[in-house]
Amino acid sequence: MTEERLDILFDRYFDGALSEAERAELERALLSSPDARAIFWDRARLHADATQWGQEEWGRRMASEADATPDVTPVAAPRAATSIKSSLSRQAFWWVATGMAACVGIVVFLLANRGANSTPGGDDRPIAATAPTGVAVLASAVDATWTGDAPATGAVLAPGKVLKLSAGAAQVEFFSGARLIVQGPAEVEVRSEMEVYCRGGRVTALVPPPARGFKVSGDRLTVVDLGTEFGVSVPPTGPAEVHVFGGIVEVYTAGATSPAVKLSAGEGGRVTDRAVERVRATPQSFVRETDYAALAAGDERRQFTAWRRATTALDQDPATLAHYVLADDGQRTVANTATGGGGSAATIVGCAPADGRWPGSRAVEFRGPGDRVRLDVSGGHKAVTLLAWVRIDALPNPYQALLAPDGLAEGTLRWGVTRDGELRLGIARNSGKPAEPNWEVIMSGPVLTPERLGRWALLASTFDGKQIRHYLDGELVKAGDAFCPSPVSIGPADVGNGRGPEPRFVRGRMDELAIVGRALAAREVKELYEAGRPTDAR
Repeated sequence: MTEERLDILFDRYFDGALSEAERAELERALLSSPDARAIFWDRARLHADATQWGQEEWGRRMASEADATPDVTPVAAPRAATSIKSSLSRQAFWWVATGMAACVGIVVFLLANRGANSTPGGDDRPIAATAPTGVAVLASAVDATWTGDAPATGAVLAPGKVLKLSAGAAQVEFFSGARLIVQGPAEVEVRSEMEVYCRGGRVTALVPPPARGFKVSGDRLTVVDLGTEFGVSVPPTGPAEVHVFGGIVEVYTAGATSPAVKLSAGEGGRVTDRAVERVRATPQSFVRETDYAALAAGDERRQFTAWRRATTALDQDPATLAHYVLADDGQRTVANTATGGGGSAATIVGCAPADGRWPGSRAVEFRGPGDRVRLDVSGGHKAVTLLAWVRIDALPNPYQALLAPDGLAEGTLRWGVTRDGELRLGIARNSGKPAEPNWEVIMSGPVLTPERLGRWALLASTFDGKQIRHYLDGELVKAGDAFCPSPVSIGPADVGNGRGPEPRFVRGRMDELAIVGRALAAREVKELYEAGRPTDAR
C-alpha cells in the first residue's frame, strides 16, 4: 500500500468516515506492515497530546470565565478554531476524544486478533484458564475401546461421568487417593471422590488409608472399604460378587435388614437381594495392578513396533524431505533418516535431554529463548506436510515457533502455535520490500486447550498448493484456501524457536519431526497418529 493511500485511510479513520471496505483495507495494512503500525502510533500519540491539551485549555477557559463573571453562565467555547495550539472547540475536542476511543478500539481489535493474520508477536497477557472441576482422573488405558465419547488420558472426571469401556482396561485415580481398574466390557459412573457406581462389568479397587471408606455401589449392593484391595463383578444377569484380596470390606445388600456382612482377605461374597453367600475369593478373575502393568508393557511393545514400521515407511517415501527422531542421548547432531530427502542433519542448540513419549525413549526439551534445533531443507516444493510429535507444557508467548525459516522470500513457510492454542501456518507474500513480506495465514481454532497441555500430541499441517489443512492427533481441525506461490520453501530454519523482537520459543518437548514434499491425505495423517501415539493417549 502506498503512503498516499495510507494517509487517506488514516484521515478517513480519524474523521469517522471509513466505509466497511476501507476499514478492512486499513486493518489489513496495519496487520501486515510494521511501518504502517508505526505511523498509526505516531498519529495516535498526536491525538492523545491534542486531547490532553484540549482538556486542560477548556478547563482553564471555564475557570477564568467563572472567576471573571461569577454570577453569569460561562460563555460557550468558540465553535471553530484556527489552530490546535491557540484554541480547541467543543467540536474539535469531541472529534479528538472520539478518535482516541476509536484508536483504543482498533488496538483492542488487533490484540484480540493478533494471531489471525499478523506476523508472530503481540501482548503478554496471561492465559485465561479456569481450574477443571472433578473428583478423579483417567490415569491410563490399555488396549481400550470406548463406547460413545472416548475420554482422553489425563482427563479430569466430574461427578456423573459415565465410562463405557467395550474392551481393554483403564485405570481411574480418585482425588481421595483410591485407584480403580476397570476391566472391559464395563460401565461405571463416577459419583464422588469416595464413590463409584458399577452398572456392569468388573472393577478392582485399591484403597490406601487416606481414602478409607471408599464405596463401590451397584444395583443390589454397596461395598464399603475398611482399608483394602477388592474386586466387584456385576454381570448382566445373576448375582453380583465381591472378592477381597487384602484387608476388610463391609457389604450392604439392597433389601437386607440385618447388619452389613464383613469380608476379609481371601473371602468373597455372592450378593442376592437379601443376603450375602460367602464364597472363596478368586483373584485370577480380576485385573489387578501387577496384571495391569504387564498388559501395559505388552501394549507399549506392540505400539512401539507399529511406530517403527510406520517411520521406516515414511523414511522410504520419495517425497519425504527430512525426518528426525530427536532422541537427545548426548549426541547434539541428529541424522536425517529420510533416504532421498533434501534436508541436512539437525543440530541441537541449548535444549536439555528429557523423557520421550515411549518408556525409556528420549526427547529434546525447549525451556527458554536460547533453545532450538537447527536444520536446513533445500529446494522449492509445490506442496508440503509438516508433522511434529510434541508435548506442549505451556503457551507463555504470543507465538510459539515450531518451524521458523531464516528467509523471508515469497513462498517461505512459518509454522507455530499461538498463545490461545491455535495451529498457525503462514506463507510469505511479496510485499515489494525484501525484508518485509506480508504473510498469508490459515489458523485453526484453539485446539491445544489447557487440559491438553502436558500431553503428547501429533501436530500436522499440509499445503497442497491450494489449501492449508491443520490436524491434531490425526483429526482435521481446520481447512482453508490459501495464497498459492510456486514454490514454497524452508531453507535454514529454527525448530522450537524463532528470530524476532518478541520471544517465540516453545515451552515443552519434541521427539520427532518430519517434513514431506507433498500434502499427505487425511487417511495418511491418521495412520501416522495411530501408529505413533503413546499407549496412554487412548
